[in-house]
Amino acid sequence: MWGIQKLGGLAAFVQIGLMVVILLADLVLLPAAGLSPVDGQLPEAGTVLAKNNNPTLVVLDLAALVLSQTIILIWAGLRDRLGGNAPNRSRLAMASASIASVLFVAGSVTSLNSRPMLATIQDETVAVTVGLGLRTITGGLFGGGALMVGWAAILSGWAALSKGGLPKLLSWLLLISGVGLMLPLLPSAIPSPEAALLLYVGIAAKATIPIWTIWLGLLLWHG
Repeated sequence: MWGIQKLGGLAAFVQIGLMVVILLADLVLLPAAGLSPVDGQLPEAGTVLAKNNNPTLVVLDLAALVLSQTIILIWAGLRDRLGGNAPNRSRLAMASASIASVLFVAGSVTSLNSRPMLATIQDETVAVTVGLGLRTITGGLFGGGALMVGWAAILSGWAALSKGGLPKLLSWLLLISGVGLMLPLLPSAIPSPEAALLLYVGIAAKATIPIWTIWLGLLLWHG
């Protein structure tokens, strides 16, 4: 019988596979389909609508759906490992991860269900408008999910640094990546040229996510 920590470790390994799929889509498949920004310019709404049922987009939605479940299992395993040492922060981290999971489920299901609906709209102008609205909504849901994952990582890293339960370096990586997940949302709230720097800092911080995911997966797997 597998314990919750072992399940969390397995979920971390699945999450690494999902990261590979998402990276492949972002770097190869979406550009090949003309669905990635070119020279900083987003693809036209009509182009996105015409390729609404592109298999890569469907795979990304399904990846987000599976990701929502790995988030729950990873933080359930972390709570099992850290809960006795820092119960309040562990509970808050678990609550944040649960909210993140709900937001990712809502975003992926909304996106998946909107595809056949958009195909039934005959007026292209209306379809484009609805498509833009749906992309805005799903983008907000996924962005909110990332924000809550970042908060969960910060709480878990903070708990581990102060109360133990994880290696110090791993605890710091959780903190750094948590901040990195939250930073990209700040430029819209800080309208200044300098705020763009936050985006690059956030990207650098998020680069630590695969490292701590593998490390944490191994720790949880071995209990």
